[in-house]
Amino acid sequence: MSRADLRPDRLALLSAAALMHRVPDGELLLEHDNGNSTIVSFGDRGQMSPCELRVLLQPTDGRFGSSISGLHVGGCFEALGGSVFVRTHARRNEGWFVTTLDPVAAKAALSECDLPISGDEDLAVHLVSDSVLGLTVGSLRFGSPAFDALAGEVALRMQATCTAEQVIGTVQGERTSGGAA
Repeated sequence: MSRADLRPDRLALLSAAALMHRVPDGELLLEHDNGNSTIVSFGDRGQMSPCELRVLLQPTDGRFGSSISGLHVGGCFEALGGSVFVRTHARRNEGWFVTTLDPVAAKAALSECDLPISGDEDLAVHLVSDSVLGLTVGSLRFGSPAFDALAGEVALRMQATCTAEQVIGTVQGERTSGGAA
């Protein structure tokens, strides 16, 4: 398994679970404090399906993730940092990212995203809510393979834009509710 380390905090675990649930050829290796590991995948190597992992991670019971000492996203994915990945599928690159914004807020934020493209490129962006985990998974793909090399950079910028919007929304919420900014 090609491995890409993620910090094993709760958001990283939730993000990885949401990502694995959307993509059938991804793999997630969970390392446990006791030295055991679990492969999460829809594929033959999977010891647990992404659906089962999502159920275990539901907000009603946060105990499951407490024994995870490491997690590694692999299979078809290359991690770029945080919750941003490049997936190679059918010899094409796709950018993938996970955000805490809902799809409507993410779409609004992305409309202001500064991208390293002219606008003439055919870029398809899909935002899908994972209501079980409270996250949105974004994917992007260029219409022409000539722009595939930009998929990772565009995904990084999109995820950063969503993160900035989340922080701004949190600060503005604190200001309007009387909390300290």
